[in-house]
Amino acid sequence: MPVIGLSCWERPLDTVLATAERHHLLSSTYTAALVAVGATPVLLPSIDPASADLAVSRIDGLVITGGSDIDPARYGAENTDSTDIDPLRDAWEIALLDAARRRGLPMLGICRGCQILNVGLGGTLRQHVWGTDAHPHLWNEDRTHLATGHHDVALDGALREMYGKDARRVNSLHHQSIGRLAPGLDVAATSPDGRIEAVATTGRWQALGVQWHPERLDLSDEAPLFRWITERASGRPRRPQTRIAPPEKTSSPDAADTSITSPSA
Repeated sequence: MPVIGLSCWERPLDTVLATAERHHLLSSTYTAALVAVGATPVLLPSIDPASADLAVSRIDGLVITGGSDIDPARYGAENTDSTDIDPLRDAWEIALLDAARRRGLPMLGICRGCQILNVGLGGTLRQHVWGTDAHPHLWNEDRTHLATGHHDVALDGALREMYGKDARRVNSLHHQSIGRLAPGLDVAATSPDGRIEAVATTGRWQALGVQWHPERLDLSDEAPLFRWITERASGRPRRPQTRIAPPEKTSSPDAADTSITSPSA
């Protein structure tokens, strides 16, 4: 079973042990989707980006998950509509992306992860896209709950081949979208209002990004996407196992350690 690493977010939570203690979190919908297609998921919490290459060396595939907005400074823009920015997570996920690309590790980006793929390769984002039929305002009045929108997407390239159709209906939870497409990416899906809804790499490195949340849709419909990352991860050479050699057995007292001098000598 291939090991798939998933990025996650950090939030304060009240528990029986502490108040507002920081926890690394990820919805179990992500891990359930990967387990269903034969993968072993492991979480990759945001730590020092210098550790990204080591982390990626221990996995077979990478999923960068959904979450809050990316710092616009990452793509050379002023902050006009970006909120809940986590600089450490931005740095960690871009470092993971860079390490995966260097090592040829397959990657899937979901929602924010799709945007990380574009920004990490040199593209930009539109910081707020709500206000169309395809991307309506999703917050409730007091901004305590985010509704789930749905719209159709036109599929192209890798996704058209993967799903075996030209269009499909997806969910929508994002208020930002890809602006300028990064070099090395092709558009793989668009929404009725012209927004980029999915991208795919054009070179030897295999990476896909989708703006919707496939882990929150019917998994029987979304299985092709999760099988895509799992099958490519399965085809990678297995990492060498580090083994500790057992101590050598001595066959006679004469073979014992001679560094200890006998008192009678």
